Amino acid sequence: MKTGRQQVGKLAGLRKHVRIIAAISAKDIVEALKNKNTIAVILTAVAMVFVYRGLPILTSGEDLPRVLVYDAGESVIVPLLENSTVVELRSYDSAEKMQEVLRDRDTPMLGLVIPADFDHQLETGIDVSLEGYVLSWLSVDQVQELTQTFEAEISYLLGKPTTIQTAGNIVHLEPDSTGIGTSAAIALVFVVTMIGLTLIPHLMLEEKQAHTLEVMLVSPANAADLVLGKAVVGLFYALLGALIALAVYSFLVVHWWLALLVAVLGALFTVSLGILLGTIVDSRGQLSMWAWLLIIPLFLPVFLSLMEGLVPDNVIAIFRWIPTTVMLNLTMVSFAVEIPLGSTLFKLGWICLWVLLALALDAWLVRRKSQQAAGAQTTSQKAVQQIAPLTTTGLRILTPLFPGMAKTRQKPVVDDRTDSELDSTSNALPEDVPQSMRGLRITWAIALKDIRATLTNKLALSIILGSAMIMLSNAVLPLLLQARDTPVAIVYDQGRSTIIRSLAASDDVRIGVVDSLAEMQEIVSESAEVMIGIVIPAGFDDLAGSSEPIQLAGYAVHWGDSGDIAERISFFEAQLGLATWGSVGIDLAPDRIYPREAVTGQLLMTSMMYVFVIITLGIMLVPLLMVEERQNHTLEMLLVSPANISQVISGKMVAGAFYGVLAVAVVFLLTRYLVVHWEVALLAALLSVLFTISVGMLVGVLSDSPTTAGMWGTFFMVILMSTTIISSLGNIAWPPLVETVLRYFPSTIMFKLFGMAFLGEIALADLLVNAAVLISTTALFFGFALWLARRRFR
Repeated sequence: MKTGRQQVGKLAGLRKHVRIIAAISAKDIVEALKNKNTIAVILTAVAMVFVYRGLPILTSGEDLPRVLVYDAGESVIVPLLENSTVVELRSYDSAEKMQEVLRDRDTPMLGLVIPADFDHQLETGIDVSLEGYVLSWLSVDQVQELTQTFEAEISYLLGKPTTIQTAGNIVHLEPDSTGIGTSAAIALVFVVTMIGLTLIPHLMLEEKQAHTLEVMLVSPANAADLVLGKAVVGLFYALLGALIALAVYSFLVVHWWLALLVAVLGALFTVSLGILLGTIVDSRGQLSMWAWLLIIPLFLPVFLSLMEGLVPDNVIAIFRWIPTTVMLNLTMVSFAVEIPLGSTLFKLGWICLWVLLALALDAWLVRRKSQQAAGAQTTSQKAVQQIAPLTTTGLRILTPLFPGMAKTRQKPVVDDRTDSELDSTSNALPEDVPQSMRGLRITWAIALKDIRATLTNKLALSIILGSAMIMLSNAVLPLLLQARDTPVAIVYDQGRSTIIRSLAASDDVRIGVVDSLAEMQEIVSESAEVMIGIVIPAGFDDLAGSSEPIQLAGYAVHWGDSGDIAERISFFEAQLGLATWGSVGIDLAPDRIYPREAVTGQLLMTSMMYVFVIITLGIMLVPLLMVEERQNHTLEMLLVSPANISQVISGKMVAGAFYGVLAVAVVFLLTRYLVVHWEVALLAALLSVLFTISVGMLVGVLSDSPTTAGMWGTFFMVILMSTTIISSLGNIAWPPLVETVLRYFPSTIMFKLFGMAFLGEIALADLLVNAAVLISTTALFFGFALWLARRRFR
């Protein structure tokens, strides 16, 4: 009987906890829809999914249809396809290599195997057909379009109808495939991590600021109830984002049970970290700082683990045990036909272990918080009971003596050091000093105050930390590439040398073969590592075995170290000498290679990094200075001091410019070897900093709190950064109006000005036009911010 009562009591207690968890979850799910920060988190994360999906489509929009060919018998069709203006061809030395490359593509392509007797079949007059290979994720219409395109072109080139058979020749993704499978997995990891890690902390921070979290901590809900309730909310929204990502990439998923299980476990893991973050932070400054400290170790290993050959193998082996990297690998497994069952189950268990440890830590921290809250409430109640009689008696005695005392409201405590500094600055000048000089001194005093204040502001430091991570991430890849042992050569093969193509297919030498001198120079000039460009003459194979030395023309990038270039030339002289059974010399051209036109490769990434760092600091840091003034009520003090609103605005822009220039100086220090025209680089930096801080000042005037500043700042940052990315995709055919807007958009001009600093030659007229547009836009934003500030703060 007693046992039955105990079971009934346990069931009643369990139902009670379930109701409490459901109540907490329902409340937070609704609150998340009302919270601007959480909405921004969800929309940003989901938007990145579509960015990952859309970029390959956009970048390949103007590319010719590509075919990957394995030619078993040196057929005549290969050179014909290479010279085609309708399709693009890539040759490989085996069918397996061709299928491996095809498997790693992220856009529709066709694989083709040309049999050894194909030319003989043409001569006999029989109907000919080729074996075509297509990716498993292509639709029926896409496969049909590819085959029809190449059938028509091959038939035209041969003058004879030719068919391509693709039935049964399906190339499936494998667990280690790159390309679209990797992009899809990264998108899933990103959306789950960003929503799970940052949504719950925003909700918990709102509860702390509204003092509802303390009430919940001393309510019937225990620590486990609170943790599980928050976990359900985070899981709900993280899974919502994951389902959107899986829906976008549904054509890739083979094992839905595994993809969904990875999404659930990954969401639980990141949500548990989000609860941990929400428990330990008490302000948005702390949230930004701690969020970076968690995001970097979670995201950086994901990308570095994919860089085999760049990152040391033992480092990659460690990175693959990071939970987010495990999520990435398991998601890629769900796209493959065959699942390595043992390792898959082990990795799922590994994530489960992390989830349990993180949730246990969350429950322990929340329990400590609840105990502290309960103790503080008890102490507070005792103090109120002791002080209340004395306070009431004192008020009754003092009120008749000071009638206005009961009606007096306590004014916010304002630090008047700024006002004193401004007064002393203004009074220290002689009476005959021009008013403009007084204004400059006041502006400088405000700027110095803000520069000092930024160094003690945690939110500002987190913004600076985020900008520093952008800079370091761009600097890591060139260092990794330059640390590789095997040199790289880009060869312009004028006569389709068999020796060169055999050497390029070898795993011991890294040689890329291109079809023109201009393409070779472009690749060499814009690579992140020192490459050697080599021109192979048309009769190179005929010279093999000759006793006479073979002299080749060589090229190197302008910023390459002379010692590194000499080592690479010696290496390829030796390799080519072995391949030709003779002596080969490479004569380095006296003129180094400079980029000629639009920047790509490393220079594109570096230009984009310049723009992103300046935008981040200008649009996020400057508004923070304004919002802090308004929240601390020091703006009112400034406006009744000798400073006017124009001087306040200018002072804050000077402070923002200080940190912007400091960031640019660091960026230039890291990438100084790439800059050809320093005068253009400095002009680009100055105009870009001025423009972004003018936008940041407008955001600061529009904002009343860090939340609204974050929303307005994110709005402008997304527009400016997205247009920068879009403008860098130069092979997209936009409508004329859109193309004109993109060409003269401020962030596009910033990107182009920095790119000009890397080019060998620049058009002065183009430089002046772009600079004039950016100056005009800066003046427009600054004028509008000043006009709006005068209306709002007069």
